[in-house]
Amino acid sequence: MAKRPRQQRILSYGEFRPTGVDDSISRRMQALAGLGETVAGVAEQFGRAKAEREAPEQAQQAVEEAVTVDPETGEKVFGAVPTRRGWGSEAFNRTAVNAYLSEVSMDADAKFIELQETFKDDPAGFSSSAEAYRDATIKGLPADAQIKANEVLTNRILSTEQKINTEFLRQANN
Repeated sequence: MAKRPRQQRILSYGEFRPTGVDDSISRRMQALAGLGETVAGVAEQFGRAKAEREAPEQAQQAVEEAVTVDPETGEKVFGAVPTRRGWGSEAFNRTAVNAYLSEVSMDADAKFIELQETFKDDPAGFSSSAEAYRDATIKGLPADAQIKANEVLTNRILSTEQKINTEFLRQANN
């Protein structure tokens, strides 16, 4: 018998490469998510800037609405303006406190001139009336403004009291 040629085993017929998973849609979605994140960041920056820009005006308006005049006594009544939290809150709260202090300062000037005329011969009466005015005014203010208003009013009381005492002693010596 004739010898057959020996058969060799075929190890491979070339390279078999499976087709890759189509991830084109996945890449598109990732790109859209990144774009959405970028747009959200830009929108947040604009929102913060707008809130910071508008906060002082809103605080001034809120304080003007909170400060009313009592129809019976004609004196200013300081209502509360709630403090804000979030975007623009720092500017709003700071402006509200400063607006309250401005209102208190203007009202105190007029009130202390009136009290100085009324109690020009009675320093003790001025002190008690001025302290009662200070306590009543501070009670209606927000907590942030109370401390600063107390300092402002106390300093005004002391300086006016000193003027009254000086004038009272001068008249007593004459």
